[in-house]
Amino acid sequence: MMAYLKQEEHKDFIFLTLTAPNVPADELDDEIKRYNHAFKKLMERQEVKKIVKGYARKLEITYNEERNDYHPHFHVLIAVNKSYFTNTKQYISRDRWLELWKQVTKNPLITQVDVRKVCQGENDKVYEIAKYSAKESDYLVSQEVFEVFYRALKGKRLIVYSGLFKEAMTKFKNGELEAYKEKDMTNYVYAIMYNWGDKKYLELEKRLLTDDEMKEVNGQMVNEKDIE
Repeated sequence: MMAYLKQEEHKDFIFLTLTAPNVPADELDDEIKRYNHAFKKLMERQEVKKIVKGYARKLEITYNEERNDYHPHFHVLIAVNKSYFTNTKQYISRDRWLELWKQVTKNPLITQVDVRKVCQGENDKVYEIAKYSAKESDYLVSQEVFEVFYRALKGKRLIVYSGLFKEAMTKFKNGELEAYKEKDMTNYVYAIMYNWGDKKYLELEKRLLTDDEMKEVNGQMVNEKDIE
């Protein structure tokens, strides 16, 4: 979708991470609700509303085993006009994003946000949106921790699209963005089965793919192609 928005809508992107201090298990669900409410208020701020042309927002939760607490946070990929980075009347600095986030959360303990321009080829920012909302190394620490993650994430909209991203997602689902896909050139040969144990993956089985399996998994299309 980024390639489509960059080429067809002539947009650039910023990657915003919104965070707050960790919370104990019994406060996690309410904290996520506060995040959602605060984010809605942030997007309604006039100085933000006029520069955001669309966004993809992802909820992620990490677990701190040493302190036994949880860290919900938002990764937000925002589409902006190309002039955003040079227009001093529109550009929002990192310090201003922090101030705005503290205001809408009403949490003076927040000390940081992260915001940066997405440069050509920085696929790691897209990965932050696409990856799972919780790492297995976190939620498989114990049954108790797993249940906390399960209750907190159950029924939640983990990825939210708005504006141009929402329009592009509709086009993508309708097969209208096929031109922005390319063939996966990886040659897959083996099928490997893993099991999770002792806080790491353990290889259980490794075998060669059959001819039919290789035909099925090789040469598939991936979601996007880079636009130079």
